[in-house]
Amino acid sequence: MVIKTFSVMIIFVILMIFKTCVVFSANVLSVSRENIQIKKEQLYSSTLPQLLYFQTKSVWVVGDSLMVGWDGKSNVTKSAPEVLSKTLFLTNLNNQYSISGSQISGNRSNRTMMDLTNKVSAMLADENFKQADILLLAMGVNDLNYSDNNLGYVQQRLQYNIIRLKNANRKLKIVGILPFCSYLPNKQSDYSISELQDGLQEVYESFSIPALDWR
Repeated sequence: MVIKTFSVMIIFVILMIFKTCVVFSANVLSVSRENIQIKKEQLYSSTLPQLLYFQTKSVWVVGDSLMVGWDGKSNVTKSAPEVLSKTLFLTNLNNQYSISGSQISGNRSNRTMMDLTNKVSAMLADENFKQADILLLAMGVNDLNYSDNNLGYVQQRLQYNIIRLKNANRKLKIVGILPFCSYLPNKQSDYSISELQDGLQEVYESFSIPALDWR
C-alpha cells in the first residue's frame, strides 16, 4: 500500500509543478488508514490533457530502495516508477540510478553508485542526461539510518549536487521526495526523521524546488 500511495502522491506533485492543478473531489480520491482508492476513469477524464503532456518527456529517477520497490521485506511486483510510467503514459523513464541503500552524504571512496555525489557524476557523463526534462530525487532515509554524518553535511551534499545537475541541464525540472519513515529501530545518525525532513525541505526551498512532504 505504501508504494501505491507513494506513486499517487508523486503524480499529484508533478501535475502541480506545471500549474496544471486539478481539484479532486472526495469521490475521486478517498483516503483512509486501511484503504487508498482512486477511480481511474475519473482521474483520467479530469486530468487527461495534463497527463498527456508527459508522454514525450524524459523522466529520470534518483532514489533509494523505495524507488526500487522494496517494501521492507521484499521487492513489490510494480515499483513506484513503473506505476508512474503507466499512469503518465511515459515513453522515456530512466530509473537506473535508484539503488537500495543509497545515501545523500555517503561519499564512499570506491565510487559506488549508492552515493548521490557518485550518482550525479555518472549521470553527468551519460550522453542522454542533457535530454532529461524531469528528475525525481527521492533519498535521505539511509543517511538517517546508516550514516554518522551530521545533518548540515547531508544538506551541503544535497545542495552541491543540485547545483551540479542544474548547471549541466538548464531545462531540468527537479522534484524532491522527502523520506517519510524508517523502520530501523537503531540509527547511526544523531538527528530525527523530522529534523531530516525539515533540513531537506529547507534545501529544496532554497532552489524553489517543489517537494513532496508526507507530513
